Amino acid sequence: MLREKVKYTLSIVACAFVGVGLGFLILKIWPTVKHLTYTKSYVYQSADSALLERFKSLNIHELRWQDLIPETERELLRQYQQKDTSSFEDQMMQSIRASIDKKYINAMLSTNTVDIWHGRAVSISGFIVPIETNENRAITHFFVVPYYGACIHFPPPPPNQIIYAQVEDGINIGEIDNPFTFVGTLSEELFEDPIATSAYVLDVVSIETFYGQPDDFRQH
Repeated sequence: MLREKVKYTLSIVACAFVGVGLGFLILKIWPTVKHLTYTKSYVYQSADSALLERFKSLNIHELRWQDLIPETERELLRQYQQKDTSSFEDQMMQSIRASIDKKYINAMLSTNTVDIWHGRAVSISGFIVPIETNENRAITHFFVVPYYGACIHFPPPPPNQIIYAQVEDGINIGEIDNPFTFVGTLSEELFEDPIATSAYVLDVVSIETFYGQPDDFRQH
């Protein structure tokens, strides 16, 4: 009888562990599943038909956020990324080491860019941080950032992980935690605002809904 109870208890525990594991797995892959299955829609397209036609014939480079960071800085930042498997003590020690590493601190404030993308047609996915709105409360000036909460709930990313953009007529995006894919021409140009500083500027051609996970580099 005791043996049966032990077996029954162990079965329940095993099922609970499997359920928790599946839950974490689903949460991790759900953005990718949504991106592949949900219907995408435009929230903005340029009114310049000639520009839209020209972009159709261009080789648009699909950028990852790490592509915007010079290689040496990328490797330095990667050293201090927090890993999900790290213990609390390890994470604390890593944070302390990062806080006194001058090279890391400089990388977190870096305006250094990757010049091969200057003037290129690109697409990149990220979140909007509004800077200015018009009288209709449509967003006209904004930053594009790799993860939700950047510049609002979290400290700003490095300037070379922030892109400045503007849309004359403004856009209405609904919930601010929705990610989007931005297509346009990228330039190396410094833009400073009380919210944050960006090292890139995007001349926007279109903005489309995105359902995946834009942040491919930094863990926070």
